[in-house]
Amino acid sequence: MGVHRQYVLILIESLCILLFAGLFKEHGQAQTPVIVSLKNGYVNWTTQAIISTGKGVPSEKYHGMTIGRKLAEENGLKRAFDSLYRTVLDIQIDSEFTANDMKQKNPNWENQIQQMTKNSRVLKKEYLSDGTIEVTVQMSMNGGFSQLALPDDIRYIASIGAIISQNCINMRKNEKGSVDDYTGLIIDARGLKVTPCLSPKVMSKNQDEVYGPSYISREYAVQYGTCIYMDNLESAIKHQRVGNNPFIAKGLGTEGKSLSNIVISNTESARFKSSVVHLTILKHCRVIIVVDPIWR
Repeated sequence: MGVHRQYVLILIESLCILLFAGLFKEHGQAQTPVIVSLKNGYVNWTTQAIISTGKGVPSEKYHGMTIGRKLAEENGLKRAFDSLYRTVLDIQIDSEFTANDMKQKNPNWENQIQQMTKNSRVLKKEYLSDGTIEVTVQMSMNGGFSQLALPDDIRYIASIGAIISQNCINMRKNEKGSVDDYTGLIIDARGLKVTPCLSPKVMSKNQDEVYGPSYISREYAVQYGTCIYMDNLESAIKHQRVGNNPFIAKGLGTEGKSLSNIVISNTESARFKSSVVHLTILKHCRVIIVVDPIWR
């Protein structure tokens, strides 16, 4: 299948997912997913999905026979799983390492990831006129893969309910009488050529960590991801992940080997951290990173 055709198919599938996820803007304008093309598949950093396709070519020996179609389908599925496995290994885990780097350090990774890919969901099977069958499979980055791949310094954090209560939030008002605490964090990183990763960091200019492993609860990161990436600020502001009053910080630059970590101003870092609820926001991974549209 041609590269252009693969792009179109994946985009259509992703837009369908986003439609049901409620990520479309008002007035009919679509929010396009942030998709990074890798050698053997694609990573949708908006829906947190890994997608690959395998092609099963029918044997001339069984051409036109039911068994030939079955064998082609099995071959396509096997190749799809293999492509998915290779795509998973190319995923950027943090600013320094890919999943393949992690596999080199831990031999047990290979078997575990292969098992996960074999248990992935079949999105569709396309039967071509020449008998070829194209199988597309998808695996979520959340759940088992995140449990395996997230850095060890993202730990299970005990409840911080004693630090802040909803009553306290409701009582804090600004001069205009509205709640002055935030419900989420949006990093506007457009123009920085950010490389999406599983576990990014947000730093202030004086190298103070604003968001990263030390603030994240592994429980939430495994279930929902440390963040999601979107390519439209207006859509991000409306997204339920960050609630109805997100704090928005402008990215000034990037750091790390893969340019995945984002730097914001010291002033915005201090403003966000002054919020009584900022620890809750970070623990629950209520974070969206807005980047430029990515197709590569």
